[in-house]
Amino acid sequence: NMLNKNKIKRGNKMIRQVVINGKQLSYKLTYKNVRNINVRINSDRQICVSANRFISTEYIDTFLRQKADYILRAVEKPKNLITENEKHRTYSDGEPAYFLGDKYIIKVIDSDKCCAVKENAELLVYTDSRDKEKIRSVIKKWYDDECICYFGIIASKVYQVFKQYVSESPQYSYKYMVSRWGSCNPSKGKININKNLIKYDTDLIELVFYHEFTHLIYPDHSRKFYNFMSMVLPDHMERRKRLNSVSCGR
Repeated sequence: NMLNKNKIKRGNKMIRQVVINGKQLSYKLTYKNVRNINVRINSDRQICVSANRFISTEYIDTFLRQKADYILRAVEKPKNLITENEKHRTYSDGEPAYFLGDKYIIKVIDSDKCCAVKENAELLVYTDSRDKEKIRSVIKKWYDDECICYFGIIASKVYQVFKQYVSESPQYSYKYMVSRWGSCNPSKGKININKNLIKYDTDLIELVFYHEFTHLIYPDHSRKFYNFMSMVLPDHMERRKRLNSVSCGR
């Protein structure tokens, strides 16, 4: 009896492939005694669908394509960027600090001035106190200043690609976000970029700028959105996979 139950259970589930706005995605289909088609994205960003056995898989695929904006937003949404690793950092000698994809080792130096400076493979943190929060604030200010500098350079570069498609350069806002690399408000012409991106290499920072700039033209994640992204940044899918796979512990 147990063997038969296992066979039935396996027979109620399957993995299917569906193309949504040009992207091939996998989803787990589970047959249940339900009236509607239910879609959820689990914590591993897997698409899970439950439906009645009498609903055809072709109809389910079509249903998922109609939910393209919701599904793609959820699948591409980065995992929580505030990790346990980050919460328990002491910001003391020997800890790593990442900047534009490179790793630096923190070296705390007693000093009357409070600032941080990159030197070779080290991040020299000058501070008048060894208090963890004081060191954290010095490093945070350094990151904030670097964001203004490097994000500004990248924004100007990307705008040169988009200036023939948008009426004017957007407003930029840089802030720490928990679960987004960036966001865009097309009606206000405003782009927000996550400051945590300063820890990753330039290709990945550019990807987010391209993505949010494209939202100025196509507010949703429609097929037109991804076709345009492929035109202006042909390797955007490869960059997206790399961004999703990088360590959140940075």
